[in-house]
Amino acid sequence: MKRYLFLTLFIGVFVTGCAILPTPQNAKEWRAGIKLPGGVGELHETYIVKQPYWKVVKTIKTKTRKCLRNKRVVSKTCGGMLGPGCSTKTFDFNPTFIKRKKMSELHVQVDISNTTFIAGKPPKGGIYVSVIDFFKIGKNKTKVTVYADNITFSTIPKAVKNWANRTNLGCPDLTKGM
Repeated sequence: MKRYLFLTLFIGVFVTGCAILPTPQNAKEWRAGIKLPGGVGELHETYIVKQPYWKVVKTIKTKTRKCLRNKRVVSKTCGGMLGPGCSTKTFDFNPTFIKRKKMSELHVQVDISNTTFIAGKPPKGGIYVSVIDFFKIGKNKTKVTVYADNITFSTIPKAVKNWANRTNLGCPDLTKGM
């Protein structure tokens, strides 16, 4: 009996929490939400890359275009809490790269079809899953600040870190975690 009570309370808190927190509509709101304390599965980190800013920006822009733009992942799951049926979700990746002289931004949004787990109306382009900022801090150094989902879409910040450091220039497996 205690187990069922706990499960009911947990689901109630989860559903209520999702209903209270609105879906971020832009990169600024996404950053602010990730910075809130107590976020589960959220990544907020800053690191320094020993590469010139222009080189990092060029690499990230090129790799984003090749590996994330217009990518679609279809995920099928069967069974679970809601019964034995199967559900199919489609994830369409929509990255935006904003290049500036001393600070650039990578916004990765994902348009998810056939889901009911988004609180509020998603912005045009889909929900934000990563916002990554690049800052010129010297001749041969770039500061990178990451605001990301670190569960379902954890491959994106990992890939960007590898691209920025030029340690692995391959495309991430976007099916991981879905």
